[in-house]
Amino acid sequence: MDTPGDALRIIGDDLKIDTADATQGVFLKPASGAEVRMTRYLTNSIGTVLGLVPASLSGPKTLIVRVKYGDNLRQSVYGQTLTQAV
Repeated sequence: MDTPGDALRIIGDDLKIDTADATQGVFLKPASGAEVRMTRYLTNSIGTVLGLVPASLSGPKTLIVRVKYGDNLRQSVYGQTLTQAV
């Protein structure tokens, strides 16, 4: 679940995002509209990313994470839709 302005924690092996590279990051895609990249990260270390959900987003979203391993950009899409906490 996620709520605009709240922190969203993502845990995974070898997970560290180069925040200066716009192709990498945590992206949220609403049911309709373009995906939005998180720009505020509280923790960005190997294995854990903690970022703030953009306040402009509401409703169900798909979570997408893109990270470079060497020269390869890899994408992971979370299989369940994120919904706002009630």
